[in-house]
Amino acid sequence: MKLTCLDLELNQPSGKIIQIGAVIGDTETGEILDRLRLYVDPNELISEFITNLCGITQDDIDSYGTSLEEAYFALKKFHKQSSFINPIVTGK
Repeated sequence: MKLTCLDLELNQPSGKIIQIGAVIGDTETGEILDRLRLYVDPNELISEFITNLCGITQDDIDSYGTSLEEAYFALKKFHKQSSFINPIVTGK
C-alpha cells in the first residue's frame, strides 16, 4: 500500500508554515517512492530559534519560498500522482 507522510515546519512564535516535507512510501516494502520539499513564505522574518533548530534560513525562504496556496496545489499534485483512494491522516 502507498501512503503520503507529511512533515510541517512552523515559524515561531506565530506558528505559520515555513516548510512542507512529504514522502510517498510503500508500506509493504518500506521503500520511499518520491520526496517533496516546499518552502513557504510566511510574510515574516524567520526566527533565529527556527534557523538553529531546523536549519531553515531567511535566505531559503527569500530564494525558494512560495505562497501557502501555491504550496497546497503542489502538494495536491504530488499526492495525486501516487494514485491513492483512501489517505490516512493522523496528528497530535
